[in-house]
Order: sequence, then C-alpha cells, then structure tokens
Amino acid sequence: MNIFAMADLHLGKPFGRFQPEKNRTLIRRARLNVLQKLPEWIRREEVDLVLIAGDVFDSPRPDADTMTQSLQLLGQAGVPVLLIPGNHDAAEAGSVWYSSDFQRLCPDNLIVALEAKPIEVAGAVVLPCPLRRRHEREDLLGWLQDQSLWSSLPPECPRIVLAHGTVVNFHADDDGAEHGINHLDLDRLPEAELDAVVLGDWHRQQQVTPKAWYTGTPEMTGFAANNAQVLGQGLLCRVERGKQPQFTPVPTGTHRWEKVEVALREEVGFASLEEKLADYGMNDVIGLKLTGTLGLEDRSRLDQLLVDLNNRLLRCEVEDQILLEPGEGELEKLSESGHPLVAATAMALRETQLAGGSESEVAARALRLLYCTCSQLQNKALV
Repeated sequence: MNIFAMADLHLGKPFGRFQPEKNRTLIRRARLNVLQKLPEWIRREEVDLVLIAGDVFDSPRPDADTMTQSLQLLGQAGVPVLLIPGNHDAAEAGSVWYSSDFQRLCPDNLIVALEAKPIEVAGAVVLPCPLRRRHEREDLLGWLQDQSLWSSLPPECPRIVLAHGTVVNFHADDDGAEHGINHLDLDRLPEAELDAVVLGDWHRQQQVTPKAWYTGTPEMTGFAANNAQVLGQGLLCRVERGKQPQFTPVPTGTHRWEKVEVALREEVGFASLEEKLADYGMNDVIGLKLTGTLGLEDRSRLDQLLVDLNNRLLRCEVEDQILLEPGEGELEKLSESGHPLVAATAMALRETQLAGGSESEVAARALRLLYCTCSQLQNKALV
C-alpha cells in the first residue's frame, strides 16, 4: 500500500516577524495551500492513506478560521486521513480536539487518534502515540513493548507506528524539535513486528533507521542547519507486511528558507553579493550574514541594497557584522565640510568604533549618518 506522510504543518502559526501584513498572510496561507494540494499528490502517487505525525496546528486552540478551513480541505483528500496531536497541539483539556465545533465539522474521512491503541484503516494497522500534554517525560512508545499487543493484530496487515517526539540517541541540528522531552526509544521496539515508523517533530526530513523516518515539514518554518533542507517536503511510504518499506521524498514547499553568507570588501564584495542573491524573489526567506569591511560611501550603498532586497523578498533576516573603514578621502570630505566640529566628531566616532565594546556599533551608525548628512549638504550647495 502507499501512504503519504507529513507532520508539523503548524497551521495558524502567527509569524509575527514577517512584515508587511501581506507577507505574513502569504507565509501563513502557504500551510493551508499544502492541504489544498493534497488531492493532487494522492492521485499522482495512488495513495491509500494519509498520516500526519503531529503539530497539525501551531496551538492546541487555533482560531476558528484556521480550524474550519483545514477541516474542509482535509475532507477533500478522497482517502482516509489519520493524525495525532503533537507537542504544539497536544490533546490537553480544552484543546481543539474536544471542542464541539471541531467534532461538528470533522469530515468523515478524518481520524484523530487521541489514545494509544491500534487503529485498523485502509487495510493497515496504525499504532498511534499521541501527545496528551506538551511535555511528556515517559517513553511515548512504551505501550508498544507489550508482546501480547502484536500477537493480537491482523497478521496480513502492514503495521505503522505514528509518533511525535525526539528519538533517543538520535541527534540532529534542527530548531523545530524540543530537546530532552517527549522521548521515543526505537531500540526497545520489536522491529520484526512492525513495518514502518513515521515520525514528526524534527522539521527537516531525515532517516533514523531503515524503517523509521522523520517526515519533515511540508512548509519550512525556519532555517535548517547548513542549509540541509531549504524547501518543505512530504514523504511517500510504500509498505507491505513483513517487507522492507520504501520511502521517497515528495517536494511540497513553496517558500525557500536559505542562509547566505557574504564577505564584503568594496567592489569585489558587492559583485559577489548581487550574484548570490540574483535568483531569490518574493517566495524566499533569506538569512543573510554579512562580514568584511567597507568605507562610508560603500556602506551607504549597502544600506540601500538591503532596503531593496527586503522589498523584493518575502523576508530578509540580516546579521550585519560589517566593520566601517573610512578611506582617507572620506575623512577628508568630512574635514572639508567647513565645520571643525564635524571633523572632530568624525575622528572621535572613528576612535570609539575601533575601540570595540558596547558603544562601537552606535559609533559606527553615527559615523555613517554624519557622512551621509554632510554629503547631502555638499550636494545641495553645488546645485
């Protein structure tokens, strides 16, 4: 059978850092668009069952619009959809899963597993490990260590474990998971009894064992370490009872999240920066780290380039480590302003910047502002 698996949609995530409002709307809407495209992937891959390994919602109490729209889209999948609550949308008291509106609007093909017990669906047996609290200290897979459980299952049906948490002794750099809680000890499972393990929590898709994979998020929510993954993905699982499962990544993401690092130094640096950023556009989120040294005029040019870049991209997060190194001509330009106080101020600011410490960055900004102001005044005097 064919299973389409995903996790960590985080529907309703506010993305408060995204400005202006239209950009925030786009990045929020992208998560619902994943569900809108789900029927297409199901038809193309001849999928029998959809599994969602937790964190469908970013909160246990999403807003009514997010809940209603997501339920409508899941109802259009055309096949059974089985999901478990994760740490962000844990099945705690008062959560969405128990609300009368959710139960009233829940489509017939949607199964929400709120208890750790086998579920037979679409010719398979799913063994769900839902989170009933955001933080669980005990092994979420503990109930699967009972041998009598496995002997009671239909012998011909594929068996898929569905869980959300951190695998014991498995380490990966990912900002999506919470460390030290919600443990999953795969080593204690009877491997011969199960056919696949579908996991959520890590936002980057990755294999843990021959039978176990983190599905990753279908739309990225942050930057992956070393740009290991820049676009969201789902996971196609081909499973049969007693055979090795086959896992195939399925591209699902619209918005690229990528880190870019550039060392600037006058013209060579600018050419490198513009070349590296040429292909990024309105669907992209960039983490830009800038290092190197620039003169005052080039710094002003960079500031304008960053304004243009921020207007062009969905979001640009800048880590600015540029050091100011005014050329002799630039310092002379300040001296030629006709105001001895300007020249003295420029030299004092330069010394403060070079000294380092808490006031260094403030001094650098002040020096840039002083240079730009003097340049503007001199240009006006020539008109």
